[in-house]
Amino acid sequence: MKEKIKYAIFHGTGFVPQEDKYTISIANKMPQDFEVHLISYYKKEEIQGIDDEQVISHWIYSEEYYQKDLKKEQMEELENWLGIPFLLIAKYVHRYSDRRYRDKMNNIEFESRIYQYIAEHVNAWKNFFEKNKIEAFTGFLEPKVVETTGNAVAQRLGIKISNLVCGRITNTMMIYNSDWSPLFWKKTPPDKIEQYYNYFVNRYSNRKEPEADQVLKDFSQKKSGLRVIRNLIKEYANHDRAHKTDNLRYATAWDRVPRRIFDKRIRMLLSQFFYTRKFEFEKERYFFFPLHFVEESTLSIKETFLNQYNIIEAIAWSLPENVKLIVKPHPHWCGSDIELTNLAKAKKNKKIVVVPHDENPYRIIRNSIGVIIINSTSGMEAIALGKPLIVFGHDMYERPGASIVIRDNKELPSAINNCIKNPGKTYDLQARKELLSDYYNHSIFLEGKIGATIELTENDTTKVAKELSECTRVQITKNEKNS
Repeated sequence: MKEKIKYAIFHGTGFVPQEDKYTISIANKMPQDFEVHLISYYKKEEIQGIDDEQVISHWIYSEEYYQKDLKKEQMEELENWLGIPFLLIAKYVHRYSDRRYRDKMNNIEFESRIYQYIAEHVNAWKNFFEKNKIEAFTGFLEPKVVETTGNAVAQRLGIKISNLVCGRITNTMMIYNSDWSPLFWKKTPPDKIEQYYNYFVNRYSNRKEPEADQVLKDFSQKKSGLRVIRNLIKEYANHDRAHKTDNLRYATAWDRVPRRIFDKRIRMLLSQFFYTRKFEFEKERYFFFPLHFVEESTLSIKETFLNQYNIIEAIAWSLPENVKLIVKPHPHWCGSDIELTNLAKAKKNKKIVVVPHDENPYRIIRNSIGVIIINSTSGMEAIALGKPLIVFGHDMYERPGASIVIRDNKELPSAINNCIKNPGKTYDLQARKELLSDYYNHSIFLEGKIGATIELTENDTTKVAKELSECTRVQITKNEKNS
């Protein structure tokens, strides 16, 4: 009898266990030929709905896996084994570079504690994976130490990774690989390529709302005064509980809640003064650079050494006299994730025009010369709308023929010039069709809602479990053939 696939899935995204119900449902629905291990940020007694006959539960902070007060030699040995400097992992986690958080300790004390904290997590994940002989692992796209170290350790051990993330199409999920790029694990039928490609062309030809607009609606919806107060109390309690459990993962409730509610609101209001609201897109010549959400893992982890504001400045230097650069804040946080100093610097540059976060992105793209991104969804939209695409990041857009990939800023003026003079020669249409059709073929379309929270139906979690299991089987089969 063939042995079961030893599979682990991480549970614990959010401040309370109840926020991550969908992971439990997915774990419960994995096929019978999978030995399912649920490895959670929370203790088993805090989690509801686990099918004990189907799922083996683990707590990452149990004494079986997590060891505190590791010796210096042990931590250095773990760092050498992993092959990633622990303080680089800290750089992945956006909050650890927050000046106000770091100021509470001197740098030496701070870095020493963070180094130890990451070493403890690397050791815990290594113990968990090795003791349970895990072959495949599903994590989530979160820039936090627990998730990031789990992904890094699984990759180091050669475990097959299928990270579950929110897709670039509204209300979809996608399976990503260990490098935070879409995992194209099944062949797209040749007779479906044109159909799937046209789905995007038709979708973006007349669309006004940005993708994942439900997130924007959730964040910006008007709430009654009583509901605001209730939400504040709830969020304060959740943060207080989370901070007491893990004071390096979560700031104190008093630090976090006022900052989240008030600081970002104020920044959102002040950012309005830097926007140009009357720009004639149909008459002007310009390239478009969409600002990326600063706390998103595909930027903070995947592109940790790329600074989008430096890129904007490099683009501005590379533009001809009569061409401008349109910059638009990411819609999800309504511009509140951007430091005002960066907006002020951009506004002073005569080549750069900052437009409001809620400006119609498709109008901007349709009238542009081309689009320049790190790894934004706007790249997919530019392809569908037949626009030249310049890419700085490491993502699916790197596919030969789909875009112009920049690895050195010296290449930028020439790339921009080619987009202006020979736009149709900057890409291969068939390569673009195959890229978008592959993306469609691997998207998991959902009935539920993906917004500020993830609310999946029973049908959704059944579908996700099916996709994860099939993807895992393909990965393991390929590995067996190669060996």
